[in-house]
Amino acid sequence: MIKISFIGFGNVAQHLIHAFNESREVKIVQIFARNKPAHSFSPEIEFISDWEKLIPVDVFIISV
Repeated sequence: MIKISFIGFGNVAQHLIHAFNESREVKIVQIFARNKPAHSFSPEIEFISDWEKLIPVDVFIISV
């Protein structure tokens, strides 16, 4: 399983998150955003706003 984190939470990131959430081969671990959104995609996905809380993953997707 590929673990990924997103940096940014704009329109492109939200569409990619929806697509990756349906895949069994990809696990979204964290989403870094300045503000926590009102809705969440999954309780397993951690929303953070502090760079120091980013954890090592296989892929970071920068989508700002």
